[in-house]
Amino acid sequence: MVLSGRTKTFLAEFRRNFHTTGALLPSGKSLAFEVTKHLAIPHRKPLKILEVGPGTGPVTRIIAKRMIKGDTLDAVEINPAFALAMSELVANEADFAAHRSRIRVIEADLVTLPGNEEYDAIICGLPFNNFDSELVGQMFNSLEGLLKPGGRLSYFEYWAIQTLKLPFVGSKTRQRLRGIGRLTGEIRKRMGGATRLILANFPPALVHHLLKPKS
Repeated sequence: MVLSGRTKTFLAEFRRNFHTTGALLPSGKSLAFEVTKHLAIPHRKPLKILEVGPGTGPVTRIIAKRMIKGDTLDAVEINPAFALAMSELVANEADFAAHRSRIRVIEADLVTLPGNEEYDAIICGLPFNNFDSELVGQMFNSLEGLLKPGGRLSYFEYWAIQTLKLPFVGSKTRQRLRGIGRLTGEIRKRMGGATRLILANFPPALVHHLLKPKS
């Protein structure tokens, strides 16, 4: 099997930085289409879009294809190798040509992201189950703070990852995973929205679409 340059970059960073990468392979098209589906609504208004954790850009590519005139996209990536790969992707590939001038790649940590931007739509690919619950809470606080009232936050997690891991990890990790599960469950309940299971992805993933209340 011949691997693309982006896949090689992804696998190399997975080995070096599993904590912040969190998947063995880049997101598949079925997952990318689902997590960006609200950008494909006909006759929608222009949106200010934020993608967090784009990696090597499989979801970013679909976002770019679904952008319309007036949309802007900020792609925030903490990993320097991924940020460089994303910058080269946006600068050189045809899928980004139509909206290239309105796409920014920002190498930064979500929690310490500078500025006071607010976005209509946020698409997040961070591997929350890899972090401690305190950091996950900080991340969601940042995501909600960056989202306009009435805006949509879409993120995904790998299906049954906690259930599959729990029998094989120590008590400290079990406690951490259960804490994250409780925290994200409370956030989804408070914000409301919908969840869809994407079996066609490897591994299968749950996509959560949440809404920030208008008041």
